[in-house]
Formats: sequence, structure tokens, C-alpha cells
Amino acid sequence: MNMKHKLTYMLIGCLFTLAGTVISNLTNIPTQAQDDKVIDEIVCKTLRIVNDEGKQLVGIGSVVGGKGGFLDIGNANEKRLLSIRSSVDGKVGLVRTFNADANLLVGIGAVEGRRNDGLINIHNHKGEWRSYTAD
Repeated sequence: MNMKHKLTYMLIGCLFTLAGTVISNLTNIPTQAQDDKVIDEIVCKTLRIVNDEGKQLVGIGSVVGGKGGFLDIGNANEKRLLSIRSSVDGKVGLVRTFNADANLLVGIGAVEGRRNDGLINIHNHKGEWRSYTAD
């Protein structure tokens, strides 16, 4: 067997190997069950979700001492649209919504020990607002 025959057989063997690999990968389409991985628990102090440009869309975390927390949702321009917060001592809770320009639209909150323990502020796009208390 001369060198030309050996190279021909080696080339044919390589082509069969390559064809087998390609066919194997094409027929082994993963099912959704294989793609979806369920994680039972994520442990972290702060979770940030960003878009493709690295701009934060969602932030979830705890405040100093872990006795309070926050959830912020924003848009692609990093303007806050929703904010939910509680204080370190757990005596203050706030829920606020904003428009695309980060102007406050609705604010709902409670502060323990104050005369107006609960408060709702509703704003329009002109900056005018009305306030309702729990009195």
C-alpha cells in the first residue's frame, strides 16, 4: 500500500468521523426538560438583573442588618418604575410607582408611631397631587 492509498483511507475515516459527529449533534435535540434547570434556592445579599447593555432593570436586596429590604424595578434607561421598601427597624413600609421620567405617580406608606400612620399620595403627570391619610 503506497502513501497515496494511506492518505485516501485516512481522509475517508476523518469524513466518517465528522459525519457521525454532525449527525449525532443534529439528532440529539435537547428537550425542554433538559434545558430548564430548577434551582431550589439562591442565597445572596443583593440580586441585580441587568439587560444586554448592563443596565439594571431589577434590584432585590436587604438593608443594613437584614431587617428591612427593597425591590426596585426600572426601565432600560435606568429610571425607577416601581420601588418597594421597608426600614431597618421594620416600622416603615413604602410602595411607590413612577412614570418613565422617574416622576412619582403613587406613593403608599405607613410609619409606625406617627399621627398619620398610613398615607397615600397620588400624583398626576403635571406634578399635582392629592394625599389621603388613615385618620
